Amino acid sequence: MRHLASRDPVTETDYQDLLSFFESSPQLMGIVELEGDQVTHLLANPATARFYGVATDSLRGKRPAELGLSSQNREAWLKLFYQALETREPVRFDVQNELNGKRYWFASTVMFLRYSASGKPVFSYFAADISERKRIELDLQASQQNLSRLRDITPVGIFQTDADGNFVYANEPWFALSGTTLNAAAGKGWYNIVHPEDRELLCEEWKKSVESGKLFSLTHRYLTPQGEEIWVKSQAISLLGPDGNVTGYLGSAQNINELKKAELQAEDATRAKSEFVAQLSHEYRTPLAGILGLSELLNQTPLDAEQQDYVDTIRGCGESLLKLINETLDLSAIEARKMEICAEPFDLPSWLEATLSIVRNTLDGRPVTMDHSLTPASPPRLVADHEKIRQVLINLLGNAVKFTPSGRIDVIVRVEPGLGKAATLSLSVRDTGPGIPPDKVDEIFKSFVRLKSASKQDAGGTGLGLAITKKIVEALGGKIHVESKLGDGSRFQVTLPVQTV
Repeated sequence: MRHLASRDPVTETDYQDLLSFFESSPQLMGIVELEGDQVTHLLANPATARFYGVATDSLRGKRPAELGLSSQNREAWLKLFYQALETREPVRFDVQNELNGKRYWFASTVMFLRYSASGKPVFSYFAADISERKRIELDLQASQQNLSRLRDITPVGIFQTDADGNFVYANEPWFALSGTTLNAAAGKGWYNIVHPEDRELLCEEWKKSVESGKLFSLTHRYLTPQGEEIWVKSQAISLLGPDGNVTGYLGSAQNINELKKAELQAEDATRAKSEFVAQLSHEYRTPLAGILGLSELLNQTPLDAEQQDYVDTIRGCGESLLKLINETLDLSAIEARKMEICAEPFDLPSWLEATLSIVRNTLDGRPVTMDHSLTPASPPRLVADHEKIRQVLINLLGNAVKFTPSGRIDVIVRVEPGLGKAATLSLSVRDTGPGIPPDKVDEIFKSFVRLKSASKQDAGGTGLGLAITKKIVEALGGKIHVESKLGDGSRFQVTLPVQTV
């Protein structure tokens, strides 16, 4: 740099430095002479010799054809030399070289230097091997072309927006599905295709997806310009730039109209069935109440041992049938979406004691200890549907009693505060029964599923208790979870949203 600025003479040291750079550079460097359509090497560095597979000294006077360079590549280089000669400016380009059947890509620079003593133009060249980078670029280009073709032929609607949600692209299936046009979808015009009743939900879910960076997925409706209502399954992902920032969004929209219609019809059929079963169950209750009432009256009369056994059998069967009817009514009400949620203030400690006393009366003197604990910091008064919560706890305790012939049943209740008056009520029921087989854990909340007791016998019951429990918990906005290990009992955990007083 000192010599370039001051124009001082080049010293021997400078020359040796330049020669060392020329000799050691991994890039191809050389000086050539042009005559017509023939290019002849005057000088080349060792990297160039290694590329051609010859000794450095043997390159002098050699032409590319003699070194195995294809005629197509020779013509490309020739045009560039003449361009540099005409413009007297360095010419930079990416060129593909094919040597002995193998292809290479080089980022090259050609520059006119001078005319030789014989009047022939002399050039310098510099070439850096970019074969790997070019291969990646070409693979990426091919992938983009394949993706573009795939978007055009897929039957699913594909759309793309920029980072601000402005329309960028959509394939033909999306236009056919939405019934809109390119001009109508431009900018944020695509938003008008979303059904007015679903727009707020779509915006909320989209915002959550953007903030979390997770996949956007939503079932909603389109309302086409022609007035047709179409159910679609929309999904979208963020497109990231080299800096990691979002550059846009790529999504799909699948027509699920027929599937949704079938789903709605199935729900209607389920509700109709549940309403019929509920009505029928109500009709059964009247004669059953008469049977139970008469058996109670009979029980109050003088009976011999055989007659007492008959009466006890009638009462037992009647009570079992009444339980089945009640559980069927509960399940039907839930499925028909007729279960009413009634939130009222209640005292948690007294509610817990009253609930446990109901279950303790069913132990029938069995060697089972039932203990409970209420976290001291738990607020005493809550607002929730305590009758539904009681049914949940009784069902869980009844299940524990059924599968625990001896041992312990522990109930842990706590209230975890939330924002303002919001809180979470946690109910935990732990028993020392035989546990649940791993392959049955996912089945116990299904209707009419009954497991074996510790004696390998059918434990009885309708198989509806836990199914109803799960549905009630979900209807109350809560969650239920079970942990179990064979030979070590089970623990059912329920969490429910409540309010504090």
